[in-house]
Amino acid sequence: MEQLQLNDAHVFVISDLHIAKGLETNGLYAGTENFFADAAFDRWIDYCIGKSRGEKAVLVINGDFIDFLRVIFQANEVEHLDYQGWITELAKVGIHKSVSELKAGIEKDESSFGFKTQDYKSIWKLWKVAQGHTLLFSALGKWLSSPHRSLFILKGNHDLEWHWKTVQGYFKTLMQEEIRRSFGFALANEAILFFEDQLIINQKFYIEHGHRYDNFAYVAGTPQLDAPLNDQLRLPFGSFFNRYLLNKVELNYPFLDNIRPTTNILPILLKEHFFLGIKLLANTLWRLPKFVRKNKWSYAFSALLTFILVIVIPLAIMLYCVYQDWVNSGVNATFLTKLGSLKNIGWMALSWLFGKLLAFFQIEEPNDLSVFAQQVFSNNPQLEIVTMGHTHTPYQMRWGKQQFYNTGTWIPIVETSTTAVRHDRTFTFLHVEVGQFNVFAHPLLRWNDDAGRADLLDITMKT
Repeated sequence: MEQLQLNDAHVFVISDLHIAKGLETNGLYAGTENFFADAAFDRWIDYCIGKSRGEKAVLVINGDFIDFLRVIFQANEVEHLDYQGWITELAKVGIHKSVSELKAGIEKDESSFGFKTQDYKSIWKLWKVAQGHTLLFSALGKWLSSPHRSLFILKGNHDLEWHWKTVQGYFKTLMQEEIRRSFGFALANEAILFFEDQLIINQKFYIEHGHRYDNFAYVAGTPQLDAPLNDQLRLPFGSFFNRYLLNKVELNYPFLDNIRPTTNILPILLKEHFFLGIKLLANTLWRLPKFVRKNKWSYAFSALLTFILVIVIPLAIMLYCVYQDWVNSGVNATFLTKLGSLKNIGWMALSWLFGKLLAFFQIEEPNDLSVFAQQVFSNNPQLEIVTMGHTHTPYQMRWGKQQFYNTGTWIPIVETSTTAVRHDRTFTFLHVEVGQFNVFAHPLLRWNDDAGRADLLDITMKT
């Protein structure tokens, strides 16, 4: 836990941008891209600059800024990589590799699932993200163009690669280049700060992404794998699931991972695309051994046990019911009739059991982190404000002087209860005014890009 002292500063907090490769070379977005608000972000930066009125200001991106997990290759892209360009970018942070070394370091499955987490591969991902989101990086450069403004970046479960100092250094280099190109001066090194986990400002204001309270996203063990794989990061199960399974599905069914509540993802897939859902389950089981080798056995075994209970038992029950249905329907029943019963029984059994068992084993993504915020307050009674992200659900709550805010997300949210994309729950942020002896948090705000203003979010302050 790191602590920092700020005097008379405006602090703007956002989280969960989930920026991937942006516009591809063909001028289109891949299904794994979730961030389409570059222009809106640029206008919001102008708002924050005006709101801070030339006073000291800090922009905090509280986790899941760059979605390294979702930076994958287009078809045949690996065969046509710009190795010389990659070498040039690596040299900017003191990594020197030849073309042959880079080619030798590419594993067979990376062409399908994207690069793993070595620092030099993560730098390639960040390079591509910057190329696909030039306006956003330009907006960050505009924010940093004044010596009164700073950028703080906290690590989330989708950007664990910030662990590498070389990746941090490369981001700073990108911003240095942007500042020189647009404003003609050098950026002070302290203008951009990275924080590994939690940050406390002035003993009163606590900032954390919140993924450690989510069993799917919690990293069990040290950040790096054990030797000889210690040049890679230890991924939580949710990251493993995204990398090897959801990314492929989202190429054909974008926004699948944006569904809320998250426990509805598999049931919806089974209902609408039954065989694709079964394939997803089968691939999960098939790839579990790779996950086991890279993480602690106790953690992996608990995940394996859960999948056995969630998948094997429901499938066995479903197949038995289908067998009985086929027998009872007689030999003259059409194949389509029997297939329909298969889908219906699969939907009813698997959707109910999946949701119930995930909740029972507590491996579902929590919709609300307020309980954990209360723990933070209990452990740090001097705090007045706690903010987190991760759940993508904007939230605000107060217990006396203690206030908790979840800053939500800037990506589309598909809410299954209304079958709607909830634009009214995106572009959310927190504005905190920090004095030497006091802190003041405005209610959660939403950037209304159509109107060019910040509006109060239409959610109540729970007490």
